[in-house]
Amino acid sequence: MLARTLSVCCLAMLIPLLLGAQVHSSSVRGTVRLGGSQARSLRLRLVLREVSSGAPIATTTADSSGNFAFHGVPFGSYDLQVFEGARIPIVARIAVRSAIPVWIELDTLRSYTAQPIAVESPPWQEPSSSGQTTTHWFFSEEDRTLLPTPMGQRAIEAVLMNTPGVVPDEDGRLHIRGESAQLHYVLDGIPITGNMTRVY
Repeated sequence: MLARTLSVCCLAMLIPLLLGAQVHSSSVRGTVRLGGSQARSLRLRLVLREVSSGAPIATTTADSSGNFAFHGVPFGSYDLQVFEGARIPIVARIAVRSAIPVWIELDTLRSYTAQPIAVESPPWQEPSSSGQTTTHWFFSEEDRTLLPTPMGQRAIEAVLMNTPGVVPDEDGRLHIRGESAQLHYVLDGIPITGNMTRVY
């Protein structure tokens, strides 16, 4: 009986330890290429920073072929910065969500060359000193005839639909409501709140 009680107590103490031993970290591996070619002779320094705090989690250097690895990285979101001397040519955001290693390939476009771009503009000219900064337009009778108008029997409905507080029903009936299309009726200064459904 004592052995059975002792084994149950040992199991009760080991279960929290086993649950705490679950893997909550992973590794981040990858390759750095500068301008299409792998980093052969450059010793690139890579820093893994936590996104929320900006604190560095780990630092490593890429080998001669540009490969790198971070081990024991906790789950979370990170910014991976590649330092080439004092310059940062690459920043990548990565997320570690499971124990499966994260593989990332980093590449810069540093070796690609572009033709120089020249931007030219005419010399600055002062605006005219008329002082007028607005535009005036007066509608003539001809302009009013060109405005779109509703078709015959729909003219009154179009005017009502442009009135604030008028809302069409799914059956095409119009309902006059309060602001923001809320049901709101007032009779002799007293708001009516009952029987506001379509069928009453």
